Amino acid sequence: MSGSSSLYTSLFQRLGFPLLDRLNGTRISRRLEELEKSETLPVDEILGRQHRDVERTVADARARSGFYPKLWETERHRGIPSLHPALDGLPVVTKEDLLAGASSFPEPSFRGRVITCRTSGSTGAPMTFYRSVEQESWFWALRFRMWGWGGYRPGDPYLTINLNTRDDWRKRIQDVLFRCTYLTFNSENQDSGVIV
Repeated sequence: MSGSSSLYTSLFQRLGFPLLDRLNGTRISRRLEELEKSETLPVDEILGRQHRDVERTVADARARSGFYPKLWETERHRGIPSLHPALDGLPVVTKEDLLAGASSFPEPSFRGRVITCRTSGSTGAPMTFYRSVEQESWFWALRFRMWGWGGYRPGDPYLTINLNTRDDWRKRIQDVLFRCTYLTFNSENQDSGVIV
């Protein structure tokens, strides 16, 4: 990596990334720091956190969701056994179940701003789903952490190929600041020479 590229990455991590978080109302950079620190925790502590988080998530879904408890009570959705007590007996929720219950989302338990996301429909019909700002922060922090194992640091240039177009001006500005080259690959441009 060139010196100017490395300098940009360092400045972006110290100044740009936290500023973008502030403007978006997210905490991606903070969550990324937490993930990096947690890698050195003892295995039993990591497992304990995972079990507590799963138990809390399932309990929240049972107590506050308008969708999951009703679905889980139906005859068709008898649960499957699991070695994890919190998951024992929970059914697999299919895409069809979610589409049929679309009016139940976003869950009323979401606090604050809800981010609307859409799949491309590459495996069938496109689907809309929702994330809280906290979920969005963890989603991106986890992605950046996984990329980090391969040497990536936020602010390094990277390429994304996606079926969805990038229409929102805020996303385009974010791509420039993150140095993301975003290419849309769909039925109209399937010639791989186009994306080289």
